Amino acid sequence: MRAALAVAGALVVAFFAVHALRAIRFPFPLDYAEGPLLEQARLVAAGQNIYRPLATDYPFTVANYPPVFPALLALVCKAFGFGYGVARVLTAVAAAACAFFVGRIAWTTTGDRLAGWVAAAAFLASPYTVFWSSLVRIDFLALAFSLSAILLVASRPDARATPAWAALLVALAVLTRQSHLLAGPLAITGALFARGRRPAALFVLVLAALVGTAVLALDAATRGGFLFHTVRANENRFSWPLLAYFLSDLPVASPVLLGLSAWLALARVRARAPAGVLLALYLAGATLSALTIGKVGSHVNYLLEMTAALAVFAGLAVAWARPRASVLVPALVLVQLAWLLGRTVLRPENMEAKLGMRGEFAELQAVLAKEPGPVLADETMGVLVLAAHPILLQPFEFTQLVREGVWDETNVLRDVRDHRFALILVNDGPATPASWTRERWTVAMLAAVHEAYEPSGVLAEATLYRPRRGPAP
Repeated sequence: MRAALAVAGALVVAFFAVHALRAIRFPFPLDYAEGPLLEQARLVAAGQNIYRPLATDYPFTVANYPPVFPALLALVCKAFGFGYGVARVLTAVAAAACAFFVGRIAWTTTGDRLAGWVAAAAFLASPYTVFWSSLVRIDFLALAFSLSAILLVASRPDARATPAWAALLVALAVLTRQSHLLAGPLAITGALFARGRRPAALFVLVLAALVGTAVLALDAATRGGFLFHTVRANENRFSWPLLAYFLSDLPVASPVLLGLSAWLALARVRARAPAGVLLALYLAGATLSALTIGKVGSHVNYLLEMTAALAVFAGLAVAWARPRASVLVPALVLVQLAWLLGRTVLRPENMEAKLGMRGEFAELQAVLAKEPGPVLADETMGVLVLAAHPILLQPFEFTQLVREGVWDETNVLRDVRDHRFALILVNDGPATPASWTRERWTVAMLAAVHEAYEPSGVLAEATLYRPRRGPAP
């Protein structure tokens, strides 16, 4: 059975590598948010502020996350060129690093190498990991920082420098993605407290000092723009149906991991083992963090911390079974790995469709490159970056701000009606759910586009709207 688990892990790693390579070789955007992140990296590389205070003039853009990922992406792109392939290498490496840390946590905690291999494979087999790692996104870098802190505490809990170094790593995670202020700090504080109040207090104080100083400095330097972008602009409404939609997939995708993790976490907490407390609290914090997936605009990235925690417990289950000569538990884990990989292969999300439109994306880029006037876009705004057009409006983000009463769309509506834009790209065809279009544009924006512009063709599922020559029908 252990040999079968080792082979299954190798198949998972191979599939992940092939999938990541296919995404890296695709030079066009695969997702709505990739364009803004590449644009932010370009601006950071040029020394410009990506956290502009809410203004009344263009560009109307939002940098939803702290600056660590855009800054690192800027360095990578300056060295190797600004493009989606280069950017996805960073994401894939960060995802692989997360798998490595997940495996090392399981190995360090159990002393069983196969446990580490199975844990890493369980993380890479998840449909959430495979799908999200194909995109230019900040989440895996943040998770890698957080998991490295968990590994440090698991491997060197008594070292005097551990609380401070763990605080630094968690601070980097938080300054990459704000939500990492929950699971990692909760787990580390609890594990250190189990050994004494002083190391736990030191961790909390150093973390608070690092994050607090960075936030205050960034907000002061951007004249209040940093907190507006990373806090106020992220306060989208909560949707219970959206929460139910995403969470309903968890017991279907990972029934064995959910059951084994809950059982082992309770057992380790009862045993009061520091490493058990660390991992049980991380699972609890990751579960709480996953519940925020109901926020409009969320996706499976909100489940990645929980995916990592469940993967660690998959490894722990294999190690638990070894001295007991149990075949049932490893067999269940093997079935779970096969089930995850099967769901991943059969559910490739939107990447396959996008890869098949390579020619249309190239044609769209050529059209935009020849267009001297300003352009607006939603799903295909990432092509604007390739065609040397600035992103003037992130429609989803500012539609949410309109609905919250934070931003006035009057100027954009006037400019649309006055034909200020040479081209407006809207993914509103049969391949795009109507709900997506309604979330990305206000009713008034869509009405203005249809009144003042007319469709002139479709490329890469985007309808090309050009200024209307005659009166609206």
